[in-house]
Amino acid sequence: MMKPFLISMICLISAFTKASAQQTSEQGTRKAEKKFFLNHEITRNIDFEVYLNHKVVTKSRETDHMPGPYELNPHLVPGSKQRIKIKLMPAPGAKTIRPQTIENINKNIGIYLLENRDYDHIKTVKLLKFPVITKNTAEYTYEWTFLLN
Repeated sequence: MMKPFLISMICLISAFTKASAQQTSEQGTRKAEKKFFLNHEITRNIDFEVYLNHKVVTKSRETDHMPGPYELNPHLVPGSKQRIKIKLMPAPGAKTIRPQTIENINKNIGIYLLENRDYDHIKTVKLLKFPVITKNTAEYTYEWTFLLN
């Protein structure tokens, strides 16, 4: 159920983003085009900020809480371990984040790879899971690392 939504959202983003530069080797042959995406379904009652390698990828207040996917390529650092950090806060009017909210977010959050616009074979790079919390909290931040394939 989630994969068709992810595919359609990546298609939409790909259609509206600038054409990515195609890397070519010295012989002029085309290398694989790789696009990395973060996908999530964080609900509207949670504000969030996403950082990749200490650079802002998105903030919910700036995107009207649009769910992912978000392209990560502009923030990747080739040849090094990538660090993605997500900060969760209650939206205005709410006071805390509940454990059940974290469980729901954990159901569908991850980093995915699209190669050569092959939407039928999107690869999972890393599924992200926030550690479980047992009581309400005013803010929750967690950081994961992953390597580029």
